[in-house]
Amino acid sequence: MRLGVLGPLAVWDDEGQPVRVAETKVRALLADLLAHEGRPVSADRLIHDLWGDRLPGNPAGALQAKVSQLRRVLGRERLVRQPPGYRLRLDPADDVDAARFGRLVAQARSVTDPRARAALLGEALGLWRGPAYADFADAEFARAARECLAEQRLAVLEERAEARLAAGDHLLLAGELAALVAEHPLRERLRAVQMRALYRAGHQGEALASYEDLRIRLADELGACPGPAVSALHRAMLRQDPALDPAAPVRPDHTTAPSAPATTPPAPGSGTVPAGSAGAGAPAGPGAAPASAGSADVGVRAGAADLGAPTGSADVGAPAGAADAEVPVGAADAEVPVGAAGTGVPAGDAGVRVPTGPAGVPAPAGSAGVPARVGPAAVQAEAGRDGTAAPAGRAGLPGPAGRAVPPPAGPAHREPPHGGAPQAGSPHAAPPPAGPPGAGAPYSGSPHPGVPYPASPRPEASHPATSDPEDSHPAPLPPRTAPVPTASASAPASASAPASASAPASAGPVSGPGNLPVPLTALIGREEVLARLSRLLGTQRLVTLTGPGGVGKTRLAVAAAQEVAGDGAWFVEFAGVRDATADDLADLVAATLGIRDDTPSVPPATGTGATSPVRRLTAALRDRRTLLVLDNCEHVVAAAAELVALLLRGAPHLRVLTTTQEPLALAGETVFLVEPLPTPDAVRLFTERAAARAPGFRPDPGEPGGTGAGAAADHAAVAEICRRLDGIPLALELAATRVRALGVRELAARLGDRFRVLTSGQRGAPARQQTLRAVIDWSWELLSAPERLVLSRLAAHRDGCGLDAAEAVCAGPGVARGAVLDLVTRLVEKSLVVVADGPAGPRYRLLESVAAYAAERLRETADEAATRERHLRHYLALAEHAERRLRGPRQRDWLTRLDTEACNLRAALDEAVRRAAEGHSEEAVRLATALSWWWLLRGRLTEARRALAAVLTATAGRCDPELALLHSGFVLLTGERTVTCHADAVPDPVRRARALWLNAYGRFSVGDLDGSRALNTRALIHFEAADEQWGIAAALGLRAALALVRGDLDGLARDGQRSRALFRGLGDRWGELQTVSPLAALAEIRGEYEQAAHRQHEGLQIARELSLEAEVSARLSGLGRLALLARDFDRARDLHEQARRIAVDQGYKYGEIHADMGLALGARRSGDIDAAEAHLLRIRDAHADVSSPAGYHLLHAELGFLAELRGDAARSAAHHLRSLRIAHALGEPRALALSLEGLAGTAALGGDRSGAACAALLLGAAHAARRSVGAPLPAAERGDVDRVTAAARAVLGRRGFTEAFERGTRLGPAEAERHARTTLAALADQAA
Repeated sequence: MRLGVLGPLAVWDDEGQPVRVAETKVRALLADLLAHEGRPVSADRLIHDLWGDRLPGNPAGALQAKVSQLRRVLGRERLVRQPPGYRLRLDPADDVDAARFGRLVAQARSVTDPRARAALLGEALGLWRGPAYADFADAEFARAARECLAEQRLAVLEERAEARLAAGDHLLLAGELAALVAEHPLRERLRAVQMRALYRAGHQGEALASYEDLRIRLADELGACPGPAVSALHRAMLRQDPALDPAAPVRPDHTTAPSAPATTPPAPGSGTVPAGSAGAGAPAGPGAAPASAGSADVGVRAGAADLGAPTGSADVGAPAGAADAEVPVGAADAEVPVGAAGTGVPAGDAGVRVPTGPAGVPAPAGSAGVPARVGPAAVQAEAGRDGTAAPAGRAGLPGPAGRAVPPPAGPAHREPPHGGAPQAGSPHAAPPPAGPPGAGAPYSGSPHPGVPYPASPRPEASHPATSDPEDSHPAPLPPRTAPVPTASASAPASASAPASASAPASAGPVSGPGNLPVPLTALIGREEVLARLSRLLGTQRLVTLTGPGGVGKTRLAVAAAQEVAGDGAWFVEFAGVRDATADDLADLVAATLGIRDDTPSVPPATGTGATSPVRRLTAALRDRRTLLVLDNCEHVVAAAAELVALLLRGAPHLRVLTTTQEPLALAGETVFLVEPLPTPDAVRLFTERAAARAPGFRPDPGEPGGTGAGAAADHAAVAEICRRLDGIPLALELAATRVRALGVRELAARLGDRFRVLTSGQRGAPARQQTLRAVIDWSWELLSAPERLVLSRLAAHRDGCGLDAAEAVCAGPGVARGAVLDLVTRLVEKSLVVVADGPAGPRYRLLESVAAYAAERLRETADEAATRERHLRHYLALAEHAERRLRGPRQRDWLTRLDTEACNLRAALDEAVRRAAEGHSEEAVRLATALSWWWLLRGRLTEARRALAAVLTATAGRCDPELALLHSGFVLLTGERTVTCHADAVPDPVRRARALWLNAYGRFSVGDLDGSRALNTRALIHFEAADEQWGIAAALGLRAALALVRGDLDGLARDGQRSRALFRGLGDRWGELQTVSPLAALAEIRGEYEQAAHRQHEGLQIARELSLEAEVSARLSGLGRLALLARDFDRARDLHEQARRIAVDQGYKYGEIHADMGLALGARRSGDIDAAEAHLLRIRDAHADVSSPAGYHLLHAELGFLAELRGDAARSAAHHLRSLRIAHALGEPRALALSLEGLAGTAALGGDRSGAACAALLLGAAHAARRSVGAPLPAAERGDVDRVTAAARAVLGRRGFTEAFERGTRLGPAEAERHARTTLAALADQAA
């Protein structure tokens, strides 16, 4: 089990399914225990936290009730009693999201790689679904835990930002931190990360403005100044300290072994340094000191490149302080000394000064203070053709102010986030104009490796004032077969320079930035999905997002790519191309990545012929760690699949994320279904978008201005809109634009014409997303003619269909029956048909908007009438086939099958009624007759009555007698008395008997016992004549129920047991369930409580098997009554509360009455008289329209006992005398006995001798009435009788009481009633 407090309180089972914790106080109890993290919480504390100063009448009992409810959710073993109260005891397999959050954060802090650390911290943050303990924001018991978790979350957000910054993700980070800083403007650590991100992204002014805002806020609000760390960072930015730039990785100098490396060194040639190793965040030269913890914010170049000397071959350049000088990396706020002309030196190495030449150019290796390490093949680094020093300010060399001059702007000159050298053809490489081989080789020590350093044809071009990168003409890189330049070459033989356009010398893969679009709105409701997709992208090379149009595939893909985009992610839109080949798509991808057609790729095999775009793109991507996001592939799916297959084979470090309505069907492809939003998330999305477009919109009753009935109606309308639009985000956003003009209630009412209503999209959206119709038009146009036929014919179904129905209805002109499965499968793959598991195999369903569109298309053709006729015939055959099997061993399977097809059966009946009105009535009569028994077994009584009435109306003048008889039965079952139709006109005797039995069953339900008995007897005669076993069992079961009402316990036992045996032999579980209530009552009357409980448990099992929730409620009430008799009041209350909740959910009013009565009986017997009265008055006031005479009898009897316990003799007499009149009408001896026992208690209240004698007399009469039907009062139910007996005996003495009691036993029922009225009438008149 999983429990969640990082957001609204949530519970999930072992399968990940939500577990409902319904009642507010029970949720509060769980939250309170979770906030104490497994420590015991005293009962007094819990009572105060749950009720405050408004305590219930019995606080300890009330708490115990909530504990019991919570145990039913969590399991008794998880909520244990431990003095002085309770505590949660979770199993090792259980998980609380707050604890998981802490574990992930601890794991992240042990990881040295910043990218991996950021990913783990992101996973931890992904557990948050809102503020901690969100639904208990005002609860004092959760305040400490809530504030602690909020602070932890904010700290982790800061840590994650620092990790992403260390990983080079400053471009996206700069924008993302704005909202967080605005929310927490005084957090200096957060400000520092934002300032660094802005600075590295080229927004120095914004970084300085952020510091100024912090300084002013601190001064105004706290009278304080920024701390030393952020102040030092501010000063470093003012002087444009090079140490603040993103560090450029360089190849380690292998000529000198590093001393005591801090961690495992990088792979040779990788050009990167692991986070946390020596010089993490900076190139590691020989002798570089290990980086101190927390230094990732300041990049320090400790090596040859730091002093301005390029690292060419292993023999070129001397590291600063190599072998004999450690260069420590200081903390984030360490000031970096400035050398001559602003040249930076390593942080913390204040004693080292680097000699420089003119304009701040560092002196060559070997100058004073810089030991030279020159080998035999030494070259003069960055020398021009004439051997002069390279110009300052070019290709990343320090310029006059010590700042590196950036390369030319544009997509072809973007800086890789980790300093990796782009290979030729990448978007980071400049276009290669013609020139001598070797000119313009990339300068490896530059902060922008891979950007060509232009060769200067004129000496004066060396001056920074006249040198313009746009005017230079670097030569193309040499081919694979070209010789490596020697020391006399005009460009250095850089370790980072690729030997050819397609085979870089660097062994490690190269990364790039990207062009991911920046969303303008928040991604809502996809937090968990995004986390799963991000994890999937970390392990799979090809992931395909599928789903219907408008479900948000593109938006989710971009968000996921942003999560993993540290190595570069590129977004390529395919929607604008048509009839494309793989080469066409490759050209589009190459253009997006800035790869030019004239960039050399691989040498032609024969020296002649052009290279295909796919091969050229594959070569360019071969060594790059890149994520390609290919959007909208469904209309070019074959070409996209071919391109992706070739790219993945040729580029081992490439990952591809595609969005499409149809998978690519490639080996290794992982298909990720993007489903519509669940209703709560859909409501949140719609509400936020509507509020943005309609100021003042407040649909939530919990918000200011959102109270009252109007807000509740708005909230219901919003839920309806989200349901009708299937949770499709695009449809919801389109609908939100209409709220300002229509309001949500009118909008919901107009969704029947959704394509006319949802016609106004966002101006920036593609044309295919401007309207709801355009979204589906786009998908429709991609279908073949047979696919369109099948999709439109599927719209004849409601709520999906099985394969057999699809084949029966969709096969027709243009589509062979054998082709339907393949066509439906293709529509599933194109995300136009949703497939789900059904009881008889897979079911195929259209989303509501797709179904509406397909239905329009169906109406446009001449095919509609034939399609709907095929639909009617299929479901008529299904109903008739099922009807015969609803009374046998496969009853449950066929009930489930018909339940699943309920919407289709209604649609078929609607079509049949329409045809009946045109004179074709046979199908309507047959279908309604076949469905009648399903309606009965499922309790769909009102639906049956309306449907049968519609068929009778449509067939007026041609009325079918069986149909009319069935209709009268359902009229009775829905509570209305009616005249039963003449049954003899039904020709088949068995069908006639079934219809008669149904009417007898209906008359029993409305209290017409004599009419029920007469019709049931006629039905039983027909059944026995035909030896119809099911009918005999049904008639005997009803006769047993009638015997129970009359008090004929022998008849009840005989007929009930025989009926049960027959039903069990037939395998009819519903029929067997009908015998449970009378047989359980019989056992209870006889005091056989174990037998009664056994019967009730059997009934409960059957009811749950058949999903008969109303019967579940009835059986729980029965078990609750047995718990009362055992004086287990807590269990009785729990069972009755369960029964009442189910009855309310099902609209089962009789179940509510039974449960409330059980709660009232339990409250009175446990001493809570006020609660008992509240339950009884609720029955009287809320259910007067449906209460039966037997129910009214018990109600007044209980109200009389309550009045007696309060000493109110007059009111007690009035209630008991009323119950006595009802008992007389019922003619049931046990009911008469209960009224007499109540009146005895009233008579004994006075304490006088005459009253006590009357009480003893009435008790004797009650005893005789019970004995007359063989149902003496069991010991467990003698509480009231024993209390009255003790009171009367105390006045009369033992002998006097016995004499009066014996006289009472000799009174007949009428005489006992007369005596009671004569004695107590005066009291009743007083109450009136």
